[in-house]
Amino acid sequence: MVHPIMKPIAHGACAIAALFAFQFTGEAVVRMAGLPLPGPLAGMLLLFLALARRGKVPASFEKTTRQLLQHFMLLLLPSIAGINDPAVCGFAIGLTAHAIGTARELQFNATAGAFAALAMGLNGVATALLVPLAMGLFHARGFLL
Repeated sequence: MVHPIMKPIAHGACAIAALFAFQFTGEAVVRMAGLPLPGPLAGMLLLFLALARRGKVPASFEKTTRQLLQHFMLLLLPSIAGINDPAVCGFAIGLTAHAIGTARELQFNATAGAFAALAMGLNGVATALLVPLAMGLFHARGFLL
């Protein structure tokens, strides 16, 4: 049984999972059909068709996507601000794109690739340390039954 405080988080996680599922489906359709489209665009078109067929957007999905769009500019901030220091860009890529981003950075700039690998490693260590603590806290507070 899920604690009432955790329900919005669960609904948000399901909405994000649905977005990724449509993106993955779009990628698969584009590759199998050989279409000259980006896979994520095809996925969003499929999402649009699914929501149009349904007739309405589920409330939890709308709330989650609205919050994602409100904070979307944070993802673009380094490029908008003109930050092009290889260390800063590499660290940001390592935190957000993980292994694929790190490998790509290594192809273009060794410094950016090194900082991407550092950020990815620090992110892994932080996750390994903080997730068990957070889960213990959730269990102790009764959020997870």
